[in-house]
Amino acid sequence: MANMEEYLKWRGDLTFAADPFNDVDNLILAQMAYVDFDGVVSVPGEKTFLTLAQVNEAYRKLHTEEELRSRKTFFSTAPFLMEKAAQTVRFGSILLTDYVNVISVEKQEQMAVLTYLLPDGTSYVAFRGTDDTVIGWKEDFNLSYMEETLGQKHAVEYMNLCFQGNSRPLRVGGHSKGGNFAVYASAFADPSIQQQIIEVYSNDGPGLLDRLTEEDGYQAILPLITSIIPEDSIIGMLLASGAGHHVVKSSAQGIMQHDAMTWQVEGKGFLEADSRSPLSLFVEKTLHDWIFSVGETRRKEFVDTLFSFLSDTGAVTLTDLNRNLLKSLQSMLMSYGSLSPEERDMFNDVVGRLLKSGSDTLQEGILFGTKALQEDMEARQKSVQEEIANRQKAVQDEIANRQKAVQDEIANRQKTIQEKIEARLKDLEERRKF
Repeated sequence: MANMEEYLKWRGDLTFAADPFNDVDNLILAQMAYVDFDGVVSVPGEKTFLTLAQVNEAYRKLHTEEELRSRKTFFSTAPFLMEKAAQTVRFGSILLTDYVNVISVEKQEQMAVLTYLLPDGTSYVAFRGTDDTVIGWKEDFNLSYMEETLGQKHAVEYMNLCFQGNSRPLRVGGHSKGGNFAVYASAFADPSIQQQIIEVYSNDGPGLLDRLTEEDGYQAILPLITSIIPEDSIIGMLLASGAGHHVVKSSAQGIMQHDAMTWQVEGKGFLEADSRSPLSLFVEKTLHDWIFSVGETRRKEFVDTLFSFLSDTGAVTLTDLNRNLLKSLQSMLMSYGSLSPEERDMFNDVVGRLLKSGSDTLQEGILFGTKALQEDMEARQKSVQEEIANRQKAVQDEIANRQKAVQDEIANRQKTIQEKIEARLKDLEERRKF
């Protein structure tokens, strides 16, 4: 099945003048934002630009093939996607600039972004999604109760800093949390910046708190949002969006569909799915009901407690956690045991509400499925009864038609015989006269 790499093979020789920017181009640029461009791409204010081909060459001098292939995160393929893109006519001459990469454990922030200058005269601002750091994932969880995370705040500041007085039309996008940052930064940037935006891409990115989607800035950019999600989307179903979704097929299953490299490409677009999967619908309903049942204060306490467990393991990245899984689990259990009775009650209550929400959603699904099955059986029974009645009527009509045909045949034959008898009698009568 084809993905972004096959797209580069098929259409990499087409310039943007020959074939305009499309959704797959967006995903390629968003995916390349996962590359650690430190020491390669210039920071805001330096006003220097390198083509993607030059960036790839410089990057390869800093990182060996062995190092890149040893990485095990879901976005570890980004440097290899960049290498393939850099070799194409379509992407090789794109200019990269204004790279920012901020990771702060103390401030609970992970935000990275860069800008691509495209040959079609537009700019694409690409916000990086959640990386492998524990603090990056904590900021994701912070979205469940905070109106503005520090990463979102800095995303807005980046837009206002880099594009004041800019005349180039802007596309803004990202994958995962990068999609959330793209939407948030576009919604709350200065109005003068917002007017330059022509498209906003959220590639399986979580939404915002309900009240934020009611803000004027968000409503202004809502028609510009393109939300692309896989069938089993989970991350992209977190919180509110208001935007319609383009559902695409993936070669993976479940949460692994979040990996954009598994999304299926057809021509210059994605292979569309008919609808989201039952899993995606189940998770969305479960998490929505859970968030509704747990107040913001409780959600904050839960997130802080959960990530204190992870912090106590000493792991900096999820890879670290997985590498020493047994030790990490032991450390987290010890951390749980050291909680005060009040903290433990809070944690258990929130987890219990999540489990109950899932159970309620499952029961509703079973009841809905049972009702749908019953309605389907009733509809089929009615259909069968109507079919039987139609067939009975058809048989009765056929019998009546045949009876009438027989009767008509008998009448016709009787008439013919009578006419023959009368003709013979007349003939005999004529003979007697002679």
